[in-house]
Amino acid sequence: MKRPIVVRNVNRTNNSTRAIIHQVEVNMYYKSHIERIRINVYDLGKTDIILEMLWLQAHNPEINWKIKEVKITRCLPLYGRNIKLKEKKKERKKERLAKAKKHERCQKIPGPRKLLQEVH
Repeated sequence: MKRPIVVRNVNRTNNSTRAIIHQVEVNMYYKSHIERIRINVYDLGKTDIILEMLWLQAHNPEINWKIKEVKITRCLPLYGRNIKLKEKKKERKKERLAKAKKHERCQKIPGPRKLLQEVH
């Protein structure tokens, strides 16, 4: 990082690490969602990660606080990939290739005119 970012805790006290001096790019996986994300590295104590407001606004997750469930179903393709959608695209591609191969085989089979020419 070019300049350290001073970190304060929620209660406005200084964080034990004082400043963020490192960032890393990681693959973030959550259920069927995957994306490449850049995160700041610093001591969060018992907390694993804090998602910033910009990320939350972009992904607009469905949160059910009663059953403690989070669904990421509304994010734009720019921000992440839904693995199920990716799998469907692969299936469609395989289907298109199979159709193309079948069509290619059909073209190789001689038509009735060619068969008649071979007989005469």
